[in-house]
Amino acid sequence: MYQVIIVEDDPMVAEIDKQYVEHNSKMAIAGIFQNGQDALDFVRTHPVDLIMLDYYMPVMDGRTFSSNSGPRASWPM
Repeated sequence: MYQVIIVEDDPMVAEIDKQYVEHNSKMAIAGIFQNGQDALDFVRTHPVDLIMLDYYMPVMDGRTFSSNSGPRASWPM
């Protein structure tokens, strides 16, 4: 099963993303985060297969998240 995190500051969009993941039997929600910093803290200690990442967010945006995710920065987007 693919572990997915959702990084989205808009609750309505996060819910739509969550429903999409839950509809796919090969995916499971590993976490939902409202900013890139919380998501980055999570992925440093938890392996994930897919990140549904918003670009414009408070605290840390999607671009900064991508450039700070270390070796995982080469993940396909």
